[in-house]
Amino acid sequence: MAPKRKSDGAAGSSVAKKPNNATGNKPDEPTPWQHPRWSEVSASGNSDAAFREAMKKPDQNPFAYLNVCKQLLEQIPEEIQRERENRDDEIQAGAWRFNMMREQLPYRNPETFGMMMFSDYPIWGTIEVIENQILDFNEATDWREQWAVCEAFIMLLGAEELKAMGWSEEPADFLTLVEGGFLTMLAKLESLNLLKPDSEVKNLGAIMSLAIGNAYELANYGLEFEGLDKKVLAYALKHDIVLPGLLRTEKTVKELSDKARAFNLPEYDANDNDPWQLTKTLKKYTPAGEGKKMGGDKYDVTSWTSAKRKKNSSNRKDPCSKEMMDNIKNGMVLSLAT
Repeated sequence: MAPKRKSDGAAGSSVAKKPNNATGNKPDEPTPWQHPRWSEVSASGNSDAAFREAMKKPDQNPFAYLNVCKQLLEQIPEEIQRERENRDDEIQAGAWRFNMMREQLPYRNPETFGMMMFSDYPIWGTIEVIENQILDFNEATDWREQWAVCEAFIMLLGAEELKAMGWSEEPADFLTLVEGGFLTMLAKLESLNLLKPDSEVKNLGAIMSLAIGNAYELANYGLEFEGLDKKVLAYALKHDIVLPGLLRTEKTVKELSDKARAFNLPEYDANDNDPWQLTKTLKKYTPAGEGKKMGGDKYDVTSWTSAKRKKNSSNRKDPCSKEMMDNIKNGMVLSLAT
């Protein structure tokens, strides 16, 4: 969303106009930005609300496929470009979600606000952003919406913030959560007869390829999934799905093919609609870092009290100006130039 006017807050911030309420809510009904996941004042909550409003606009088709163009790539951080430039299509809702996630990362980086916190903070903030997507995935009932969620969080696995987890606290629970979400999606597509070379999911092979490639690369940083690469490849081999794109993925395919072919994939059916036990994983999941609540905005600096921001600021002043916070209270979407 294009910024409307400058705020005198931190890090070259700007705000975009609050979206119109296109949902038809009555005055006494909760609006999208009142989702209980978010604090009363939260830049993340506003960003999420803008996304949900866009999804409901009658003149938009959120599940249409877009061609990834060079002009768009130039606006994306370099570490993400290689993931996007090798994909022929992306679903519009997936692109919106990915942009929302990238938009929310600076909210969770104290250095953006001139504050000093522990070095793990941006890592846990990035995890929190992805946790929110897993929660959205679990709440969604439309498989197309679930696929858009998967497209977005699989792309974000290539972010530099996550690679630092290798020297941080044990991230095993988080990796299991991500793996369970994506494999559950593939199992559901299989049950709908959509896991095939001519699937209506146009970027199926590209996203599967990206999942394998990112899992392979994260392993180089000490972040080991429980066989995500082999399991995704097993689905591709079972259904003759071409995995285009990344060179590292092509090399990985040769290394993993024998193991993947021998893997016994569980099936998604009427008697077992959770073959990868995502529900069980969610119940057992314990977020790392501060607090025990999965997702939300506890790492979003704009959701803190002014006193907390002052306490952690190098000059003991609130880095978020009154204008910035008033804009956020009014539902504006905050863009931070990092």
